[in-house]
Amino acid sequence: MFRDEVTARYADELTDMDRAEFEDAVSRETERLNAEFAALQADLETQLRDEARARLGRPLEYVETVSVLSHARQRASEQVRSQLWEGYVPAPLADEDDPELNVVDTIEVSAETEALVERVWPYASPAWQVSAELIVEMRIADGLPIPTASGHPLATMLAAIVDQDIAHDIDVLSRARRTKT
Repeated sequence: MFRDEVTARYADELTDMDRAEFEDAVSRETERLNAEFAALQADLETQLRDEARARLGRPLEYVETVSVLSHARQRASEQVRSQLWEGYVPAPLADEDDPELNVVDTIEVSAETEALVERVWPYASPAWQVSAELIVEMRIADGLPIPTASGHPLATMLAAIVDQDIAHDIDVLSRARRTKT
């Protein structure tokens, strides 16, 4: 499930290995992540199913069960992916000697923004919430409105932006890896 992402993640770091060693390392890491994903998904399925039953006060119907299982799979996948990419520092761009091209604005996320994101999207994974915090903090800096509660009209719009941003990042990293091989 995670092979392409593992390959993309370690392509720059494991350049001293020959191709066979690299593929073995990728296979081992992929197997480890798949096992971790399966265990985490099973735990989350049980936890979320129990929470839903307690909240509803009755057994779950088929559609509710499918929703809970889907949510558990998504959360497990996000947690494993965030662990995979934790600490990743992308290689510098082609013109690394030009300081103008490598300026990166640092966004400091305030404790208030962290609390707001946890309140608006309480069931999102930690990795997803980090992306949301950055977007909300940028909106604050630009003087744009931000959601104040989970039912706020901007909450859905910003959730879609965060999802799109994460999907874009994964796509860029995957394409970058494919062009290197």
